Amino acid sequence: MTMTIPAGTTFKGELHSKGRLKVDGTMEGHGYIEGVLWLADGSRWKGTITADIVVIAGTVEGEVVARCKLEVLPAARVTGRLTSPSIVILAGARVTGHVHMRLPETLTYQEEAPASQAADYQHTEDEPISA
Repeated sequence: MTMTIPAGTTFKGELHSKGRLKVDGTMEGHGYIEGVLWLADGSRWKGTITADIVVIAGTVEGEVVARCKLEVLPAARVTGRLTSPSIVILAGARVTGHVHMRLPETLTYQEEAPASQAADYQHTEDEPISA
C-alpha cells in the first residue's frame, strides 16, 4: 500500500513511515521512511530525509540519505547533500551541493538496510514506486 501526501497539502514537523510514501505536496522537516519515498514532480521537501530508497522528481532543499538506492529524475531540483551506496542522476536533473557514495554500513539509521528492497529495485514510469 502507498501512502500519499496530496498536492496542496503542507506537512511541517517530523514524519515516520513504513512502506511506500508518495509526496505530491510540500514537506518541511525531517522524514524517516523504512521503505520507498517518491517525491513527485511538483513536490517540495525542505529538511532532512532518511529512507531505504528515494526517487526524486520534485524539489529538495536539505540532506537526503538513501540507505539502499537514490534516483534523481530529470525534473528534479536538489540543493544540499545526497548520500547513498547507489546514486543515479539522470540528464536534466539539477543538483547543487555534495554527492557522497557510501557503503550501507556507513549510513546512519536505526538498523542495516534491507538488502531485499534494494536488490532488484528499478524505477519505471508505469509504476513509480516499486521495491
